[in-house]
Amino acid sequence: MPNSTRSASEAMSIISRRIAERAAAYLAPADEIGPMCEMVTTFLDQMMAGISTTEASRLLYRMIDRIDLLGDHLLQNVNPPAQRTTFQDHIGQVLARFANGRSVHLELGVWRAA
Repeated sequence: MPNSTRSASEAMSIISRRIAERAAAYLAPADEIGPMCEMVTTFLDQMMAGISTTEASRLLYRMIDRIDLLGDHLLQNVNPPAQRTTFQDHIGQVLARFANGRSVHLELGVWRAA
């Protein structure tokens, strides 16, 4: 049962630590773990903005319980961080021609109502 009497900020710190521990266990590069935790806490802050502090705390501690339950399976089958490919580099070079703000990129296609 989650401990709803503890603060939401303390819960956020615990969640961030647990995610960092799991990411490190999966050998995520150290320079990616901090931004990953920051992204999660920013998302949770935004999600909890519209509810009471007590309810936010309760929900965050439920998340901690879920993270603990999942353990090493938390990040299993999660896509690896995106990495640039030669194709993406080429697309970037091609699209750079349209980056000056005076050009229009037009994609033509076909659409038909079913």
